[in-house]
Amino acid sequence: LPDEAHSAAAPDAAASSNQDGKKRKKGNDDDSKAVSDSSDEDSAATTDRNDNKKQKSYHKAPETVEECVVILSSKKSNPKVACNALIMLGTKLGENKELVWNLVAVDGVINKTLQAMKWHKESERMQQLGIYLLTKIVQANKGFSAAMPKSGAVQATLDAMKKFPNDRSIQNNGAHFFSLIWSELENKEADFYKKIVQALALLLSRAIKIDWPKTANIYKTGIVAQALWKMSGSIDGRKAIVDAGGAEAVTSAIVKADTTKKQKEVLMALLSRILQDHATSTNYIHGEFPRWS
Repeated sequence: LPDEAHSAAAPDAAASSNQDGKKRKKGNDDDSKAVSDSSDEDSAATTDRNDNKKQKSYHKAPETVEECVVILSSKKSNPKVACNALIMLGTKLGENKELVWNLVAVDGVINKTLQAMKWHKESERMQQLGIYLLTKIVQANKGFSAAMPKSGAVQATLDAMKKFPNDRSIQNNGAHFFSLIWSELENKEADFYKKIVQALALLLSRAIKIDWPKTANIYKTGIVAQALWKMSGSIDGRKAIVDAGGAEAVTSAIVKADTTKKQKEVLMALLSRILQDHATSTNYIHGEFPRWS
């Protein structure tokens, strides 16, 4: 009897044990599910917070270089905020030229700037500041001049100058940009070089004419004159300037401008340089751009 009772009781105990095990497993599963659900909720909440943070960053003035890069990376960014990002990056580069390596090589700021200019192509301010930052990058490190034709910065700058021919800031920023990278353009294929020269000659010839005789813009007009000086270093450049009416524009600047004697001398030297293929004397047409003031 004891054996029979023991053998009979054993299944009941096993059954009870199995039921308890199932209950415990179900409880554990429920706990795991609760933890999982809680984790999912936390993850979703974190994602929402990050998204909200990003959304805010697109519409508030940047405070760090990192925020500037994020703003320029998104089409959602407010144009005014994107302009502030370009200004801040340019200022930071002026303060610390070493920053250019991370901005260009790591953050891809050249391409991001060009993309922002494309997204906001109707904004004059965006085009002004986009060219301004590209210029600052080259000023910080001349080695990045080679990246400009490859990246599309040359065409983007020309497009902005064509689209806003009466915007002095865009014309002057563009002239400054091309002056800095001119040696790179001269090393490009002949067809590419001629295309750029012809387009730029028209723009600069017009710019030097409309900027005069504004006394407040004398220094800026010096930038345009310097770009024309660079262009007139080649036969193709000189021909393009003459064909675009550049010689007449410079002459007009000389006789009408309220400039100093020194500035008139520089413009005379520029005119002689442009017309050297049509003159018997070529004195004072070689070398660097003369001191403007």
